Amino acid sequence: MRLLELDPNGRVMPLSLQGAVGLAGFVSRGGVEWGSYMTALHEAFRLPGAAIPSAPTVEVAGEAELLGSPPFEADLASTLEPIGLSREEYGAVWFGAGSVERWLGAGQALVQGPEATRQATKIRAILDELPGRRPRSPADWLEQLIDEALGDTERLGGSEEELRGLEERLRGLRGDAAEVAGDIEVGLMAWVRERQDAETRLLLYRDRERELRKRLEALEAGGADLECEICRRPLAECHEHVLSVRSEEWEAVVQDGRWWRRRRDQLEYKPDELKDAEGRLLELEAEIDETVEAIERMRVQIRELEMARVRLQHLEALAERMGEVGSASALDDRSAGEEDGSTRERLEEMHEDLASSARRQLRERVHGKVVALTDGRLIGAFPTLYEDWSEGGRRGGGEVSILELAVRICLAELALGAGLPLETVVFPTALDRLNEEDLLRALVELGRLARRAGLVLVKATEEVASSAPERFDLLFKLDRRTEGPRVTRQRSGVGLIYLRAS
Repeated sequence: MRLLELDPNGRVMPLSLQGAVGLAGFVSRGGVEWGSYMTALHEAFRLPGAAIPSAPTVEVAGEAELLGSPPFEADLASTLEPIGLSREEYGAVWFGAGSVERWLGAGQALVQGPEATRQATKIRAILDELPGRRPRSPADWLEQLIDEALGDTERLGGSEEELRGLEERLRGLRGDAAEVAGDIEVGLMAWVRERQDAETRLLLYRDRERELRKRLEALEAGGADLECEICRRPLAECHEHVLSVRSEEWEAVVQDGRWWRRRRDQLEYKPDELKDAEGRLLELEAEIDETVEAIERMRVQIRELEMARVRLQHLEALAERMGEVGSASALDDRSAGEEDGSTRERLEEMHEDLASSARRQLRERVHGKVVALTDGRLIGAFPTLYEDWSEGGRRGGGEVSILELAVRICLAELALGAGLPLETVVFPTALDRLNEEDLLRALVELGRLARRAGLVLVKATEEVASSAPERFDLLFKLDRRTEGPRVTRQRSGVGLIYLRAS
């Protein structure tokens, strides 16, 4: 969901995000203004339909709508339903709302995939119904779950082959991109070399032209009495011949100089073939990004396929234990006590297997992200750190901050891989708690995420923004010099910094 404006209800001017793309930082020494923006965002999301005047503005079907308004809620529901994510879990992915338990729930739902999440919900519904009177028998539930698991395995059966095809395509695209990038580098060096050569030669010819012009002027002014530069005798009858030779030499230099000026002008801009190659590289990079996203989605489907196969094995084992290998009617002949006990035991085991598998996959993904963000510094500390944090411990310094940042990035990547159009991701946690090396790696990861999502908005102190301005695409700076705080927008990025430096 794309955020268009954050309105802090008059406490500071609204923060307009219209047209903002890439990694954007809100730069402020204190946290009061940023806290006002986040409070307004949390309140509006927590109270849907409350018509809060200061609610942030979001884009819904190309139109600006208030967060929590009926159009927003309808669009959000239709977006989340195929993904299998709850509204509260989406808030955790979008801007870090909710508790640690909510974050983990969102991650596990995204890791499992929508079908496995729905299966787990149905299993829980069966378990809730077993002690009391049931509208449907366990045999009916079991038959439906087996049919759905079979349907999932058939529907997703070609995912592994399709993933191999996508990976093969990605390797080919990256090879083509590397080749084109090499050609661009060679062409760029040749163009720069030719342009510099043309500029140098033009300067030489200009110097030579000025020298010859001075000699001609001296010849014309001195006439036949002018001394020869070599023998020091008057030129006399040789004056006209020398003047003619020098004039021809001057004209030749002028003509050559004009040619090199035209050549310099031709080389002022990149050659068409170099522009075409750069355009081709951009197309290849776009195809690579699309293929990477397709691979992420396919990996989600493969995880769903693996979960479906596990569910099917458990369900078939349950059916066999209950004497339900060939017919569903055998279940109905059992006594209610035996039926409930056996069914509950197997379904609880199956439900726990699904949940533990999702927890393990999420933990492994977060572990990999923490290793990448810290360059392996927290490998030994990660198990204890993650366990304490997942049990509700959110206190701590840089280590907890880097862990929560890793979790948020993983949630956003999983959501994008599942096909959820985030468009804007907000990271309210301050980056100033990270050390210098972790900070640079974090900004690189956030920049990559921004290229996939569209806009990543983070809180950054002046020290963070000044330490790595090339990593930000946009900076929102709070100006306190005016009457009342005012937010200014400033372009950033590598290209802008290079231009300023030159």
